[in-house]
Amino acid sequence: RTLTGHSESVNSVAISPDGQILVSSSHTVVSVRTVVNYNSESHTAVMGNVYNTINKIKIWQLSTGQELRTLEGDASVLSLAISPDGQILVSGSADNTIKIWQLSTGEELRTLTGHSESVNSVAISPDGQILVSGSDDKTIEIWQLSTGQKLRTLTGAGSINSLAISPDGQILASSHSVVSFMGGGNDNTIKIWQLSTGVELRTLTVDLNWWVHSVAISPDGQTLVSGGDDEIMIWDLSTGQELGTLTGHSDEVQSLAISPDGQTLVSGGDDGTIMIWRVV
Repeated sequence: RTLTGHSESVNSVAISPDGQILVSSSHTVVSVRTVVNYNSESHTAVMGNVYNTINKIKIWQLSTGQELRTLEGDASVLSLAISPDGQILVSGSADNTIKIWQLSTGEELRTLTGHSESVNSVAISPDGQILVSGSDDKTIEIWQLSTGQKLRTLTGAGSINSLAISPDGQILASSHSVVSFMGGGNDNTIKIWQLSTGVELRTLTVDLNWWVHSVAISPDGQTLVSGGDDEIMIWDLSTGQELGTLTGHSDEVQSLAISPDGQTLVSGGDDGTIMIWRVV
């Protein structure tokens, strides 16, 4: 089905761990929707002001819609990730830095530097030990989350737009784009890496007019989904084979999320709509 309500691009969607709540954000609005039936259990949402000059992150109580606190950084927030235990929030920003926050208090714990351009994507491993960041500087940095120590650097072709880590923490997927200004279109790839070693396992070539804005990995670790142009592509993660394409958006697909049971895919697009797909 299709959900409407945003008047601007839907740049981020997320599903709560129990699969009950969907959170979507546009440039200035957060919308909370019930996916199945809402229960009284407490949930927290985080929203960053993406693609603008406001350097704020807002924390929300999902059950009431109450804004709990606002965190202020030094530049526009482009990406967010929460640790599996819900204690740590990580933000990537346009000033090339990554900030680590205590989610419950809003205290800034540390700032990580190492990228030379905007940090477009951050992801945390399922065990909460590893932080991965991707930037316009064409690098992926891998960090020890607890200490901020940089472990290794991965280099790929073009800006890194999106990152996803498999549920077992073994595989990292990254989307890359090289913009051509000579009328030759854009070169888009998805790279699959062994996270523990940084070894590149394979490269998927994506035929799009624009970027691969988002990637996500299914809970069983078997399927990769990518969003770009007005379509969603489904891949076999182990082989890199394209399995199918989902169409329905009328503009760029900006964000993807898969429910914890792996049966529902949610996509948000520049057309202002959220689409819910049954992927079983």
